[in-house]
Amino acid sequence: YGVNSEFCSSRDNPDALLTEPLVASFKTYAAGEEARNGPVVDLDLSGDTPKNAVADGLNTTVYGAPVIEKEPTLGRNVLLLNGFNEDVVTFGSYSSIAANLRDSMTFEIYFKVDRLPTTEERTFGIASSQQNGGFGLQVDPDSTATFWICDTAKGDYAKLTTKIETSVYHHLIATFDGSKCTLYLDGKEVTSVNMGGLKLSSSSNAWYIYLGGDPDGSGGIAIPSECSISLFRLYSYDLTREEVMEIYKS
Repeated sequence: YGVNSEFCSSRDNPDALLTEPLVASFKTYAAGEEARNGPVVDLDLSGDTPKNAVADGLNTTVYGAPVIEKEPTLGRNVLLLNGFNEDVVTFGSYSSIAANLRDSMTFEIYFKVDRLPTTEERTFGIASSQQNGGFGLQVDPDSTATFWICDTAKGDYAKLTTKIETSVYHHLIATFDGSKCTLYLDGKEVTSVNMGGLKLSSSSNAWYIYLGGDPDGSGGIAIPSECSISLFRLYSYDLTREEVMEIYKS
């Protein structure tokens, strides 16, 4: 967009500018399109209790006694969770943004597991909101990390998988743009799957995100885990590949 405030009145060059145009770039949004104002959940570990750094974002509830401590290798605080002791943190309900999530979303986490689940434990729910719909991250006994997301076209979950190492912090992002879900691990695109849309749980009791487990639909904890989380964010829009790369670099 250019603004030319003055023009030369010379007969020889009547269109010459006396001043350089003022130039600014901006993005416009169509009716109903959401401005990219940042996440609706941004895990804040700066104090004694985990909370949501987004003032008008989803409410935070802490169960049990999760621990915040400084991680020397990262130079930042981390959240130690043990879902087996009911040490979990939840964000929600996300009923106010459910329509946005169905259209597009981004799930971001920086996490570590020091051990894998046993075959009897079956899987660890790292950060999850699944109950006959929804989305979430799980880690299995064979070191597979799976991002599950329920596809309206199939009426069932699509899964995007990658291998992880124990005792190593991994940065994982899953984006959903309305027709495709893409998984990134440590700054690299791993896989993607086409979808018809995101199906959320039919029970609003499950419209909560659990760190350290998964909602069981009645307020309890399903698929508990032992894990450490240094960062968790949820966006009600999809990040671009370039944005994902920039976030990982930072």
